[in-house]
Amino acid sequence: MRSEERLEVSEKKWRVTSILLPSPKEIDDYEKQYDLPRDVFTLHHFTEEVSRVERLESEVLGECLSLVMVNYREEKDVSATVEEALFPVSLIFSENQLLIVTQEQDSMTEIKRLFKVSEGDIPQFLVAYILESYTYFLHALKKQKQMIDQVNEAAKNSTEKDTLLLLRDIEKNLVYLEHTLDDQKHTTDIILENESVIEQVSKERLNDVTVSCRRVEKMVHLYRGLVDSTSGMVSALMDNTLNHLMKYLDSAALIISIPTLIFSLWGINTGGLIGKDSVLGSIGVVFLAVIATLIAMIFLRRKDYMS
Repeated sequence: MRSEERLEVSEKKWRVTSILLPSPKEIDDYEKQYDLPRDVFTLHHFTEEVSRVERLESEVLGECLSLVMVNYREEKDVSATVEEALFPVSLIFSENQLLIVTQEQDSMTEIKRLFKVSEGDIPQFLVAYILESYTYFLHALKKQKQMIDQVNEAAKNSTEKDTLLLLRDIEKNLVYLEHTLDDQKHTTDIILENESVIEQVSKERLNDVTVSCRRVEKMVHLYRGLVDSTSGMVSALMDNTLNHLMKYLDSAALIISIPTLIFSLWGINTGGLIGKDSVLGSIGVVFLAVIATLIAMIFLRRKDYMS
């Protein structure tokens, strides 16, 4: 779906074209209409998309600046996974035209708002857009931290299936976020180190963006470390529980084998056994088996094999 509007900002009229979820046929039409590469209109899944900023030449639009980034939309993160909340956005800037290609209507509205606030100044807009994108990523990471704390608290008492599934989801989420942010770091560095951006954007504003980017990058690596540590702790707890269970079962098997051995010996049919012709003999054998079993139980309990 495509829509167009004209924005008048800072005494300059901008033509803003919004393209929402273009079909393959529409992508072919846009490629021919704007004389631009097909990939700037193609929205790959965020796992396949590559963040980039590049200069393009078009016979229709002239010299263009193309920016592709992966965004996070908090409203879409309604489950334990961030996969549905990550999506690519493609922006193409020419002298007086802005093309927005995305799959989220809310994102399109937010981009237009930022563009108006920036008064059509591309460097100002790019810095504001990066800052807002990383703010959303910061929210995503804070949610992951809450889930990590939830797993740590649950693991103190048990290692149930739900806890393990939640830990799996957290690890998957952080892998998605880490690789997305690592991919976008190169793009954001190019933008923030551009001479036009440095000249037109205040140092305070650039410092805010730089600090925000570094904070998010540090958090995602820190939380990956926490997840690895938590995974190790959960594995150790499971191993410890299994070891205790096996120790208990081995002790139980040892205790059961004692009366079994005694009864087997008195069941030999070769004669010569004490009390074989007396009723008291059978009672004595049972009594002996019980005494030997109790002694073994007391010994193993003192050695902490029955806990």
